[in-house]
Amino acid sequence: MTKKTIYKQLTSLVFGACVMTMLVSCGGGVKSGAGVSGTPSRDANRVQEEVSEELGLVGRYEVQFESLNSQIGGNISAEGKLQVMGDQIMVDLDVKDSYANTPHSQFIYSGAECPSLMSHDTNNDGFIDPIEASAVIGDILVPLDSNIDGQDLGLNEFQAANVFGKYSYYIEGALSSLLADLHAPDMNQNDETVKLKSNEKFKLEGKVVVVQGVAQTEYLPGSVRTHEGTSDRGSLIKACGKIKRVMFNADTPVVSR
Repeated sequence: MTKKTIYKQLTSLVFGACVMTMLVSCGGGVKSGAGVSGTPSRDANRVQEEVSEELGLVGRYEVQFESLNSQIGGNISAEGKLQVMGDQIMVDLDVKDSYANTPHSQFIYSGAECPSLMSHDTNNDGFIDPIEASAVIGDILVPLDSNIDGQDLGLNEFQAANVFGKYSYYIEGALSSLLADLHAPDMNQNDETVKLKSNEKFKLEGKVVVVQGVAQTEYLPGSVRTHEGTSDRGSLIKACGKIKRVMFNADTPVVSR
């Protein structure tokens, strides 16, 4: 990556941080909490520095999924692309051969491994249930719902597959807003989501993405366990894939609809 490209990306990141945080004025006037006109406050500088450190995220990524729990509904097919360019993060998923007219949720998890039936079916019931899967996929880091600027902003609003068992998901968000949320205090440490530690950098490469959900009419044995407050069928993993960086430069958007 050339110095010119890095400068352009850094400029976009800084600009995005100023706009999306809406905490301070980046110039042209004084607002509550801001510094001297035309000079970012300490809060603005902190946000800009945090975003600048995330330049290592810039690039294009792919997710190659593998089908799980195929004894229910067969094998689904899924592929994913992610892109970070400036202060913009984009996610594009395509799923087919799944359940018709059935909601599917998808998440980026904190772990770096997908479960396998041979290694992680600890109760030997033939299923990888959400409790067994959590031992390797970790906790939810980024819900891929209707708003990825923060963990709770999208309100877990997910899409349903159409009558052919197919759906496409595309979302854009502000990297600076997502980072600010991921480093915010965890107000509920008993749920499935987790925040980053204060000195922990956000990474995409190596993280896992899962697609969850089977029809409510499907039979599941009582041995299939799930987290409190969630549906065993709605949270059953049907596909899991690891994020892999395929290009370090992302000047030209390739993930767009």
